[in-house]
Amino acid sequence: MNTLILACVLFFDVLHYMIIADVILSWLLLFWVRLRPRFLAQLLDPIYIFIRKYIPTNIGMFDLTPIIALLTTLLFKALLLMSFP
Repeated sequence: MNTLILACVLFFDVLHYMIIADVILSWLLLFWVRLRPRFLAQLLDPIYIFIRKYIPTNIGMFDLTPIIALLTTLLFKALLLMSFP
């Protein structure tokens, strides 16, 4: 059981860093550099679309979807660690 919990925690950590990397790479569009690896798009776009379907995340020109995704990954990780000490 501990191995499964550690694997889930590791998954949420990796997902957390991938979301941060996606945000940083999206900032490069300001300098006309289009660099977004296909595996990031294939993994994160379904998560972003799910969040956008239920929560309006655009405030002006800012997209808050990655922030909500980060907070939910942190919430799931914390709930997992609190329920199985």
